[in-house]
Amino acid sequence: MEGSQAEAAERRGPQYNHRMVCFLALQLDRVKELERPPSASAEEWEAFELSVHKGWRLVAKHTSPFDIRTFYKIEDMHSTVEEICKYLKAQAREWRVDCGAALEGCVPQDFVQEDREYLHKLLAYILKGVESGIDDKLLMEWLPIKRRHEVEMRELQIIGEDVLVLKRQMGQGGYGFVYEAEWNLATVAVKRPLRDGDLPIEEFASLVREVMVQGRLRHPNIALVYATTPSGWLVMEAADSDLGTLCHGKERLSWHGTLNILRQAAKGLCYLHNLSPAIVHSDVKASNFLVFGKEPSSCRIKVADFGLAFEALEGRSKTARLGGGTLEWMAPEIYEQKPITISSDIFSFGVTMYEVLTGAYPYGSDKLNQYAQAAVVMNKKLSGKEPCTIGPDDCPNDMHALMMRCCSIDPEDRPTMLEVIKCLEELPNDWKPASQLSPKASQQQPIFEGKLSAFHLAEYHK
Repeated sequence: MEGSQAEAAERRGPQYNHRMVCFLALQLDRVKELERPPSASAEEWEAFELSVHKGWRLVAKHTSPFDIRTFYKIEDMHSTVEEICKYLKAQAREWRVDCGAALEGCVPQDFVQEDREYLHKLLAYILKGVESGIDDKLLMEWLPIKRRHEVEMRELQIIGEDVLVLKRQMGQGGYGFVYEAEWNLATVAVKRPLRDGDLPIEEFASLVREVMVQGRLRHPNIALVYATTPSGWLVMEAADSDLGTLCHGKERLSWHGTLNILRQAAKGLCYLHNLSPAIVHSDVKASNFLVFGKEPSSCRIKVADFGLAFEALEGRSKTARLGGGTLEWMAPEIYEQKPITISSDIFSFGVTMYEVLTGAYPYGSDKLNQYAQAAVVMNKKLSGKEPCTIGPDDCPNDMHALMMRCCSIDPEDRPTMLEVIKCLEELPNDWKPASQLSPKASQQQPIFEGKLSAFHLAEYHK
């Protein structure tokens, strides 16, 4: 952020995380007059300037009105501020510039704790109406924030666990247990966290954010979420399975079933990407698509699990958000700390298509040592290796080419979800591998040399 932006941000002041924001701004001020030292290479100086810009962007975001949909958790903020400040300090000292001695890398723990207490009080007041320990001046400042959020959350139901009748356990994952349950005489699915009792307030706020995002979406390929509880139970429509369980089952999916599943999954993601503002799912993988029905060729597929989803507002990236999905499906630009975008979802969907087609785990992750898994998967992605091995009997060449495009290292080379849908719709429903055809029929099948045909490329760009 250049001069006028920094001054405007300073006048408004941070709305929360005050001490960490001011600590970061102080370090950025100490390097603002720095010009490129003679010993700095062009690459080093560019990286330094990018880090400074990232810091000012983070400061500016904290001067915007507080919003439950975009707030930064304490630990995310703490780790990002220290990452920026330690880098600036180390680089300035390496260059032996005067400001290097004044720079600080570690945020004092009392700053972090003070910000934590402030944020927790703010969240408890907005979400639960808790006023204890808050002075009258703060209550006056926070009341408009609370009222604005009440309007935004008016369709969000927060219910007690006592109105839910849990029945059989349907599954278990990283979030916790999934039960079939009864609510208001209807069968629903309930995701229950592993821990008992009310969620810590930051976790509860993140859950509310997820329900706020997912709860207002209406599309045949988006899973419905009905309510949540103070303990973090999620009440959703009940599915028969998820796509991860289905594609890793004993029986290989038929081509017709695979095409039906992928077309619907693509339509769900396309709906998210074409909203205004667009929603980036951020955790696209087979297990986050729910399956309604028993037959792959006729079942309904719906996108679920919006825990990492965010609105792609102009000028906004996940500056201080950690993660960006699940290891095997994560887009390679995330390793370089670049913004997560709808194109990152495209990469993840490409990996998912490989997974569904082959029934294999992407990048052979199920066979890797857990300690080496992250490094091996990252190296495979950055070297451009395909997530799974595709043989001639797995899919048409046009399908293979589409998946490779989706998994391009450069986000600019990936198609949009509209283009993905167009290609999937044009693929033949009755395709069969050459090994299952008579010699005469096999000769009539088109061969595309593993890349998109000129027809498809022309259609994509109409």
